[in-house]
Amino acid sequence: MLALGYTLTFLVPYLGGAIWDATHLTVSALLPGAAGALIVIAGAALIDLRPRAVH
Repeated sequence: MLALGYTLTFLVPYLGGAIWDATHLTVSALLPGAAGALIVIAGAALIDLRPRAVH
């Protein structure tokens, strides 16, 4: 998890900068972060939080 977190901490701003350089639109730099947030929200929505019976 630590390696994944640090990798994403590097990649998301890097991708944002690359997209910004390609499009010259300031708002486009936020797209990788927004995409990551949507992935996290979708993943959280799939978690089953109902209590389970213990046998």
